[in-house]
Amino acid sequence: MTHEEAIDKVRKLLALSESDNEHESAAAMGHAQAIMEKYRIDAAILATEEGEEREPIQQWEDPLEHNSNAVWRAVLASILAKANGCSIFKNRKTVVIVGTATSAGTVRYLYAYCVAEVERLASLNKGNGRTWLNNYRHGCVDAISTAINRERDALRSKMRADAGSAVMVIDNALALIDQDSTDARNYAASKNKLRTTSASSRANAEARAAGQRDGANIYPGSGSRTALGVGTKRISK
Repeated sequence: MTHEEAIDKVRKLLALSESDNEHESAAAMGHAQAIMEKYRIDAAILATEEGEEREPIQQWEDPLEHNSNAVWRAVLASILAKANGCSIFKNRKTVVIVGTATSAGTVRYLYAYCVAEVERLASLNKGNGRTWLNNYRHGCVDAISTAINRERDALRSKMRADAGSAVMVIDNALALIDQDSTDARNYAASKNKLRTTSASSRANAEARAAGQRDGANIYPGSGSRTALGVGTKRISK
């Protein structure tokens, strides 16, 4: 299964599984997440078996985020990047993505969808004030992170259990895809003078909890309002 086929399978699955019932929706979204994670593992196994060279790590000219000081967006970008073998860093209001062409395209796809969904949910809570809504968005991002980790761990455990005596093949593939994030982070650090920045906002536990609850029904792989990987340009070395 190619990357495009995996994405198309997710789109079709969720198009057929749309529901106002949060339990039915969550089940479909979880299955879609498993599809994307399995694609990464299968691709790593195939590349190893056929002795293929891995895609090169690159820094992309077109930013993931063009003009935003929103901390929750940067946190979301970092979560999605790490989950898909990429790395991100901020240059003022710009969020730059580093990774392979395939992985960077996936992150753009997931990021566009998640941002749109978080903002849609936030719009349903207008009237609670700026601070409340900011904490609410952070809560949604918390829930997305939890869902990503849960689905990844469950899928990996199942694949290892089903592999039997070939479990080492799965472990080698997992090691390869886990190395992607480290390689991307090291590449970014070698090409840029990176610095750690911090930001804070007034805390509202109730708002964050509400965001966590509602964000749990967001599936970070269900689609994007933008084309996958279109117009991606690498920064020349």
